[in-house]
Amino acid sequence: MSICCARARRDPRILRRTATQRGRRNSARGVWLSQLGGTFTLLHRLGLIDGSFRKAKSGGEPMPLRGRAFLPMWFGLVEGCEREFDRWHTIEHMPERLGVPGFLRGRRYMHAHKSERAVFQLYEGIHIETFRSPGYLARLNAPTEWSNRVSPGLVKFIRGACQTVISIGEGVGGALLTVRISGDFADNAESGLRLARMAPTMAQLHGVTAVHVGQLVPEITRVETAETRLRPPASTIEYSFALLVEGIGVNELEATAPDVIGHLKNTVSGTYETDVYRLAYLLEPQS
Repeated sequence: MSICCARARRDPRILRRTATQRGRRNSARGVWLSQLGGTFTLLHRLGLIDGSFRKAKSGGEPMPLRGRAFLPMWFGLVEGCEREFDRWHTIEHMPERLGVPGFLRGRRYMHAHKSERAVFQLYEGIHIETFRSPGYLARLNAPTEWSNRVSPGLVKFIRGACQTVISIGEGVGGALLTVRISGDFADNAESGLRLARMAPTMAQLHGVTAVHVGQLVPEITRVETAETRLRPPASTIEYSFALLVEGIGVNELEATAPDVIGHLKNTVSGTYETDVYRLAYLLEPQS
């Protein structure tokens, strides 16, 4: 044993500091395991996983969406600003967002056809509070010069943070079917459970690689910021749930869309706004 190690073992100040650090690590680990266990308990209760799956996946959550919340955004582009938008969003905007603590991954999709909401943007967050955290609001309230130029060209915004209800599948698909589910649900929790039970059935449809359901938490993203004031007024459209169905291609998801809506109608009543997008860009935080 070295002299330094021997002295560390005898010095009560070092022993106390080491015990405190160990306690913090164990506490953080306990919180993480509690959250992980809650996810497995819900999926097991719904009959979506069994004990053998839990044992096989004990190294991490069986969710292709990272974290426990996501921020979906649908919007259009003023004609003529598409090229500048692509450059800005790829070079500056997404890297900036992925630099905010709690942002785990970002994606940009483009509509498969001409649409008033040509762009779909998705950010995956560690938890729902990520999307109104001090770090995120600081970015929203200090837009860059490039953002000041581009943002007025983003129109017909629909934006709202969602708590992840369920996320199943593998990998990242090359295309995405989005469904905004709206309705006067008497019990959102029960509706969420019904959608979660339905997700594995959707995941078996041809061409589908993953299915995600999120419940809107509207107060998270209602805060007005300097960046939101740069854009034309956001749409007042609100929805109750967001369904995201990933697939191997646009053609496959367009062919599957009627089956998806059929399953939805048998699960929850309401209105369903659908769009199909192709994946244009995906970015993860630098390690």
